[in-house]
Amino acid sequence: MKEFSTLIDVVLDEVSGKLALDWVSKISQYNRQVGTQDYHEIAQKVMEELKTYGLDELKLHKYPADGKTKTWDWVTTQSWEIKSGILRLLEPKKEIICRFQDIPMCVLGRSKSCDVIADLIDAGKGTEEEIEKIDVAGKIVLMEAPRNIISTKLTDKGALGVIVYPGPERTRGTQGMTIYNRFPAQAKDLEQVTFGFGITFEQGLNLKKLLNKGAVKLNAKIDAKLYDGELEVISAAIKGTEKPEEEIILSAHLCHPAAGVNDNASGSAGLLELARSLAILINQNVLNAPKRTIRFLWIPEFHGTFPWVKEHEQIVKNALFNINLDMIGEHPVIIGEPSEICLGPYSRPSILNDVIQYFAKIVADHPRGVAINGTQMPMRYRVLPYSGGSDHGVFVARPICIPGIMLGHEDPFWHSSLDTIEKCDSTELKRNIAIALCTSYLFSIQDKETLISLWPIVADHFYKRLGKLKEMLFSLYNEMKQENEPDYSSKEEIGLMGKTIIDMYTDYENSVVNSITKFDSFLPLFEELVQGRIQEIENLKINLSSSWKYLCKHGSIDLNTVEEPDRYMQKWIPTFLGRKNLVSLIPILRSNEYLEFKVPEPLDVWGGELQEMINFIGLSLNLIQICAMLTLEYPHVFYPNKVLNLAKLLEEKEFIKKLT
Repeated sequence: MKEFSTLIDVVLDEVSGKLALDWVSKISQYNRQVGTQDYHEIAQKVMEELKTYGLDELKLHKYPADGKTKTWDWVTTQSWEIKSGILRLLEPKKEIICRFQDIPMCVLGRSKSCDVIADLIDAGKGTEEEIEKIDVAGKIVLMEAPRNIISTKLTDKGALGVIVYPGPERTRGTQGMTIYNRFPAQAKDLEQVTFGFGITFEQGLNLKKLLNKGAVKLNAKIDAKLYDGELEVISAAIKGTEKPEEEIILSAHLCHPAAGVNDNASGSAGLLELARSLAILINQNVLNAPKRTIRFLWIPEFHGTFPWVKEHEQIVKNALFNINLDMIGEHPVIIGEPSEICLGPYSRPSILNDVIQYFAKIVADHPRGVAINGTQMPMRYRVLPYSGGSDHGVFVARPICIPGIMLGHEDPFWHSSLDTIEKCDSTELKRNIAIALCTSYLFSIQDKETLISLWPIVADHFYKRLGKLKEMLFSLYNEMKQENEPDYSSKEEIGLMGKTIIDMYTDYENSVVNSITKFDSFLPLFEELVQGRIQEIENLKINLSSSWKYLCKHGSIDLNTVEEPDRYMQKWIPTFLGRKNLVSLIPILRSNEYLEFKVPEPLDVWGGELQEMINFIGLSLNLIQICAMLTLEYPHVFYPNKVLNLAKLLEEKEFIKKLT
């Protein structure tokens, strides 16, 4: 492992957290809404900087931003440009509530121009039941903001516009927070859009108090337009010397309203510093040129990623993996949340998960990892199962189907006006950049000579997963022993779950070993290690199956006599490629079926378990196999009844189709 220590040392010597933080500051000055002039201007500045690095294939790709163009099942947004916006209170007193020039997020994305004077009406949380009880026609509606997207249903009932504020669970006691919200992206929905403003929780309460005393009159004025524009994606590469057709793709989304410091000026600036550092280390012969191509992408989140990936579909399908940098600079004291390594999905087996965890462990308290003007303490980080919510999911989803990992953070100031520069840390940036750089570079040079050095890392994580499997089996056994059967599963079903989990565990571990065959032919010693591992997995399957049958007998279940219900054999096929737009996805994520299915809080994987369910469906797994794979991947038992209920909803919404 000495060669890895040398790699880490030279990378940490070169990567500058200060330079990365400087670029965070520059990027965050721009209101980087997708398809806007501000986005174009910062993209040009990034292009100018990249020209000084001497990279290969530097190009600005352009795609339609018309709200109609479809890439697989994703519909791109329409361009939106805003010059000004102001919300005034006229009665019972006169004051300015918010202005775009002060808080860009205070105007809801894709709002249309307006100059309206109207009464305000309170719609509570804006549920359909609450709206049905009031007359919103000709009024501006006040409501608690949903998590992400504003419905156009209010306009169907004659509302002139909407004002939203974050609820207390979103603000967590923080004052002065305006959250980023917007109307749907598709042109057909935007035809119904009027305007909207976002205000703080405190301002929302104040307006409610005024309404309790009498009429409240507002003036909403916005100068903005929706138009057919362009999406811009920046691509650059360091070409591989031996296998340039095999790529490693690193990405970061450049978009979001100002300031958007950690989300995601931090990831975009981090990717710039990663590209600069790697280019210098190679040009100065400190590191050898990569054998495989390392590609860098700065993208408008989802809207630019999908068309770029589709245009380069064959290249991307042949790529080894994607590492996505999204919110990598959170200050460990001010924000207080650890860095997160969101692993690649079990649906796309790879040794990538093992390698990136190794580098994270070493970098976390490496003495060279502290940046100029950065925090001094060791890095706090946690490893999470596959999480949705960012661009790595584009690479994971059909039809690309390669591993994708995200480096990021939980952040209470995410998508809010309080995502500002003092909450970003140069040391946190430096460490995350180094982890991504070391991981991607190691795979870029990997061959039969260096593969042998990886084996201890791969072996370490193999046995850790085995330990988690045994914990899960004993947890199932304890449920089986309970006197009263749980209402979601019988003892026989628990027995069958354990049996299938063992089968799918061994299949997964074999797939991880087989993923190594993407590299060169092996040295004889490594070939022996691989064959030994395959035999070990086969023996484990026999021994674990025998032990599980023994435990089931103690639970009064004879697995030899238990028949699998017909529904366990049910299979489906996905009806779409890529990913659905939020306007289609959010109703699923808010459904009772999903809430019963999902990983329990506090863990939030941003719909990752739903995406994985669809990925497993795409691999032709049946119901019980899907349950087993999800249970292996996430810290939660996914019982067939709950997964089947969600599958029925997905059928109803035409996400999947039942195979007969």
